[in-house]
Amino acid sequence: MQFYRTARGSLSEIKSHLYLALDQGYLSKAELEAIFLVMDEIGKMLNSLITKTKTYRANTRL
Repeated sequence: MQFYRTARGSLSEIKSHLYLALDQGYLSKAELEAIFLVMDEIGKMLNSLITKTKTYRANTRL
């Protein structure tokens, strides 16, 4: 579970780095928006995985 949360935190950290890349001229706004769309989907997947893992653990405890 901790690994999933770390991955979610890393996703947020990457966003801040991408804003810096935009400011430095390494990315265009269109590229940044395309990357953020993918990152949003990944974030949803991670949140779903965390929720399902919590539910599974709660239902399988003795």
